[in-house]
Amino acid sequence: MSKACFDYGHGGKDPGAVGNGLREKDLTLAIGKKVKAIVEKHGVKVVETRSNDKYLSLTERANISNRNNVDIFVSFHINSATNVNARGFEIWTTVGQTQGDIIATAIGKQLMEDFPHVPFRTDYSDGDLDKERNFTVIAKTKAPACLIEIGFIINKIDAQMLKTEQDKIAESISKGILKYLGIAYDKNKVKVRIKGKLYHFDGVKQDNTNYVAIRQVAEALGYKVDWDNTKKEVLINLRK
Repeated sequence: MSKACFDYGHGGKDPGAVGNGLREKDLTLAIGKKVKAIVEKHGVKVVETRSNDKYLSLTERANISNRNNVDIFVSFHINSATNVNARGFEIWTTVGQTQGDIIATAIGKQLMEDFPHVPFRTDYSDGDLDKERNFTVIAKTKAPACLIEIGFIINKIDAQMLKTEQDKIAESISKGILKYLGIAYDKNKVKVRIKGKLYHFDGVKQDNTNYVAIRQVAEALGYKVDWDNTKKEVLINLRK
C-alpha cells in the first residue's frame, strides 16, 4: 500500500495569504482533505500534518512525514502577490533533478489538462515544468516532495475558482498523485458506512441506486465469503 503525507499550509495563528474574503489556511485544509478522500478511495494511506486549524512549524511538518516513512509528500498552498492580476498554478520542488520533479510533472500536466483556461506558471529551464527552491518544508522531507500553489488569492478570477471549483481542483491533483504512484484513477467508488465506519467500495450508480459487490459488504460486516463450485452458490458465514 502506498503512503502519502499531505501538508495543508499554514493554520492556527498563521492565516497565510489573505484576499477576496478568503484565508489560505482554510483553503489548503478544505482542498487537501478532498484530495485525501479521493486517494484513500484508491487504497493510498494518508498521513496529515494537521487535520484541523492548528499551527505547526515547517520543521514539525517535515518531521511528521519523515517519522511515517511515506512514499510521497505534497504541501498545499495558495499563492499571493502585490499585483492583483497575477494568477494561475505553480508547483515547486527542491533545487536539482529529483524524484519530486516527476511528481510535479504528473500533477502539473493533469492540472493543465483539466484547467486549460487557467495559466500554469512553469519554468522549463531544466527540462521540466516545476519551479525550484529549497523551501524548508520540502527540503527537510526525506520522501519525494512537491509544493503546489493553487491559484492567487488576491486575484478575483482565481478566488472565484477557489470558492466554487474545489472538487474539480482536488480531483485533478488526485489524478496526478495517483498517476505518479502507478494507480489507475477510478471515479466509480461508492461510499458505504457500516457500523459507523466509512468504506469506499467499487460499484456503479444506475437509476439513482448504488450497487456494490456483496463480498465487499459481507467482509466489512465480518463474514467469510466462499464459493461452492458444486452447487454454484455463494456461501456467507460468520468467521470462526
